[in-house]
Amino acid sequence: MHGKICRFLIAFGALLLVVLAPRVAHAQAPVDIFELEYEYDPPSPIQDPEGANQEHLEIQTSTLNTSLVYPILFENGAIWANGVAYSLTHARYKNWDDATGFLPEDDLPTDFHKLQVQSMVNYHFAEHWSALALAAPGLYSDFADISGEDVGLLAYALVQWHPNYDTIVGAGGMYSDLFGEPLFLPALKFFWTDRDDVYFDVLLPQRVTGYWMNSWIEVGGRLEVSGQTFRLSEDPDTFDSGFLRYSSIYGGPDVHIRLTQKLWLNLTAGRVVARRFEFYDSGNDEIESFNLENDWSARIGLTFRANRIRYTRPGM
Repeated sequence: MHGKICRFLIAFGALLLVVLAPRVAHAQAPVDIFELEYEYDPPSPIQDPEGANQEHLEIQTSTLNTSLVYPILFENGAIWANGVAYSLTHARYKNWDDATGFLPEDDLPTDFHKLQVQSMVNYHFAEHWSALALAAPGLYSDFADISGEDVGLLAYALVQWHPNYDTIVGAGGMYSDLFGEPLFLPALKFFWTDRDDVYFDVLLPQRVTGYWMNSWIEVGGRLEVSGQTFRLSEDPDTFDSGFLRYSSIYGGPDVHIRLTQKLWLNLTAGRVVARRFEFYDSGNDEIESFNLENDWSARIGLTFRANRIRYTRPGM
């Protein structure tokens, strides 16, 4: 436990040093610098209810996401991007007071926090080859207190092949314990652009995105998989030092509208599927789990963006 806390503090301290350090090279930032997004998922009934006791149970979630990224670009073409992200998810439970055998709505956990630091390195080690690595440790809990059990980690490393100016193909591995258990998975990367107004960006098994764009609007879509395990430390005792595991898959169209030179309005509405709530006690034994019916989801946000990304290798 103490080792996890130390690793998190070291990572967080390194992030602060990076954020406060001066920029070491003059170049174009390849990332969205600041993002603020609100996500609304409507009340959804329990999928395959077990008898009349669960027929009217519903769960609704809303999430506020924000992130800040600071890129450092070196003269040899390497990129070191560091950032911090925070999310607050609020859950509402409907009709649970009428169900026997369950805790009343007021006793169910409602607020779940994620505070994550991120560090990404992209380094070209040969004319047609580069290496990409990302580490993103974070705290996931109700924030009633902080312990080593709050720490989760997402990390991946890829070797990337650049066959031409327009394409990147990569392969490597990914580690995540955000779904409740340590997972080691293969990771595949594909990027393609026509260098004008279309691009596709794929990182499996995490996300798929694609957009058509001009100087004032981007139209496209995304498919993404997400999962978190939040430690619960508030009363009642049923959840004291227990866990909530929440996972989902989202897919839908995106529209990004340019408001000013660097500020964009983001609008999206799609479907959220495979939503699952799993409650565990402090001994990691399941108390109860629920799958929610598939439903629509809406998001609105603002992005402060530097100059547009341009994927190149040294000498291009």
